[in-house]
Amino acid sequence: MIGPWNEILDFAAAWRSEFRAISGERLTFSAGVALAKPRQHILTKSDEAERALDEQAKIPRDSIHALGSTIAWSEFAHVLEEARRLAGLHATGQIKGALLHNIIELHGRWRKGDARWNYLLFYQVERNLAGEARSFVKRAFLSPGDLWKYADFVVRYAMLHSGAGEKE
Repeated sequence: MIGPWNEILDFAAAWRSEFRAISGERLTFSAGVALAKPRQHILTKSDEAERALDEQAKIPRDSIHALGSTIAWSEFAHVLEEARRLAGLHATGQIKGALLHNIIELHGRWRKGDARWNYLLFYQVERNLAGEARSFVKRAFLSPGDLWKYADFVVRYAMLHSGAGEKE
């Protein structure tokens, strides 16, 4: 499928629901989403999406791979809702782009086993956020941190939503 990145995410979730209903909940559905800039060749992006699906074979079935994260469909609606909430906080200036970039960097450290990510993120949050934004980031990424494993997706969604991702 080809379409606007945010609509493709909604479409994939709707397609999965329809597929599961048609199959009587007997078959699973996995998806890989690749982003393209306006002038990129479609076949290159098709190959990238296919590689993302191939990566799906290495992880549990019935999930979606998008924006750097693989998310089980059972968690996708919640993760997407929280990504939209972060996008709203970013759009209103409550969370700056620099902090979003720092979160992605710290998430990369976490994936490599660096335990300091937690302290560094806590410092960034305390120093740079207040009010609803501070509460959101603490709850989502620090304690209990149920979104931390999907930080790539949540943060990239917020950056793309504001248009910041177009410059990367």
